[in-house]
Amino acid sequence: MLLLVSLGDRKARIELGASWDFEYDVQAQRIMNSLIIPQFKKDDYSLGILEGVRGLDAMARGLGLPKPTRPWWILPLFLVGIALVIGVIVSLFKSGRKGWGWALIIALGFLIVILLKIAAAAGGSGGGFGGGSSGGGGATGSW
Repeated sequence: MLLLVSLGDRKARIELGASWDFEYDVQAQRIMNSLIIPQFKKDDYSLGILEGVRGLDAMARGLGLPKPTRPWWILPLFLVGIALVIGVIVSLFKSGRKGWGWALIIALGFLIVILLKIAAAAGGSGGGFGGGSSGGGGATGSW
């Protein structure tokens, strides 16, 4: 196992040797997406590497992967989302086409389209890891 990090390219790679079956690629990708990249997005590179090494250690020993910590705002956001959906449904049934529910649905549609365009533009391409081959699988992530 090899964990490569390129801060300048904002990319990380977990390389698994030829003796690792491709079924471990899924676990390596889970380690990358849930343990390493979230910390790198917060500019906490040492914690991201530490969490990644802990995850790789658990994978090598056949143990369960460590669970990432969830942000505190997930549950309140979920509850607000449910209340908003209920409010939109009530508005649509109560007011029909004149209710605020349609305006909110249209606004959210525009917001989603704009966010998807921004995400597609930010994806870009560029440098990265290249050359050589480990003969095994692995996982790649960027932030």
